[in-house]
Amino acid sequence: STKQYVLHAIILSTFSLMAGIQGQRLVLTLFIPLGIMCVIEIAYQFHTTESYKINIKRDILPYAFAIINAGIGFIINNNYLSVKYNIKQYDISWQPFDISKTINMLGVFFSTFGYIVDDFFEIPVNVLSPIGILACFGLLFCFFMFFAFTKSIISIKKLQREDRLITMLTFLSVFFTIVAITLMGVSGNGSHLLTSVPLAILLFQRTFERLKFRHKYGRTIVGVVIGICVLCASFATMQQFEAVPRRAPQDIKPVSRWLKENGYQKGISDFWHSNVITELTDGGIEMWTISIDHDELTLNTACWLQRRSHEYFEDDTYFILLPNEQLNVIKYLTDTGKASYVYEDPKYSVIEVEIENSEFAKLSK
Repeated sequence: STKQYVLHAIILSTFSLMAGIQGQRLVLTLFIPLGIMCVIEIAYQFHTTESYKINIKRDILPYAFAIINAGIGFIINNNYLSVKYNIKQYDISWQPFDISKTINMLGVFFSTFGYIVDDFFEIPVNVLSPIGILACFGLLFCFFMFFAFTKSIISIKKLQREDRLITMLTFLSVFFTIVAITLMGVSGNGSHLLTSVPLAILLFQRTFERLKFRHKYGRTIVGVVIGICVLCASFATMQQFEAVPRRAPQDIKPVSRWLKENGYQKGISDFWHSNVITELTDGGIEMWTISIDHDELTLNTACWLQRRSHEYFEDDTYFILLPNEQLNVIKYLTDTGKASYVYEDPKYSVIEVEIENSEFAKLSK
């Protein structure tokens, strides 16, 4: 009905606008592929169906709503939010084509469905350990996903319209993401491919539904095997995060409580701790995020995921919070009398420093 169509259009437009506001990544990996898929589908229908006529409400408007609103969201991101915050995802510059990187990123895509080892965190997993054994089930599910992906692409001409669109959109999403990573100077990992994962899961489901089994209980048996693979891979992943947390701040609540109780309002820390302090103190502490150059022992503001106004420091008293293993970075500040320790526990240390003339560089070597 018209009311339902309008409601769906409003929901689609809203989510597309929000996705565009998020930045370049979703525009590149979802909405550009969506537009290309629309053009390919219309061309395919004209080529294969003599009496085909474009249905504006079905073939044009849904894609137009999504792409136009995503474009508006991206304009908001680029002209308003990026002026105030460092939130751009890609610093794009064309690079030589590297087939090995392309193949590697394709492997990374399939590994996101259960294989627990990647080259970004480089966390070793013993094959015969409980996590390593469970990882075998994740690897098996990766093969299932690869099978579904390949089968759908090979038989795309025989698929019904809905399945054909899902297959095209998934393929184009993966393709454009990998192109962005391999040809545009982006350092890629599994997180860049997460946009395509829900599409691939939907493709997997539709492929499984189309499969025909000779055995009476074949579908049930395969379904149970897939369920076991997903369960084991999920358990292995959670166990690995528990055993070796990936950059997550550990035991940071005591120091955050101490900072809040002692009235601190402005602080400095690295990327992996800065925003956590703000969250744990309910926004009571404003944090400046720094990048740390271990070679020169200097502290510089990080131009990523923080307000642009935080690229510089105000004249005021700040605390600097860092894990104890990074104390060499701030040790020279205390040795020269420019700062003093105010808190220390087995995991973290906090020093207090006064910044003048809005130039934190003066505190660096």
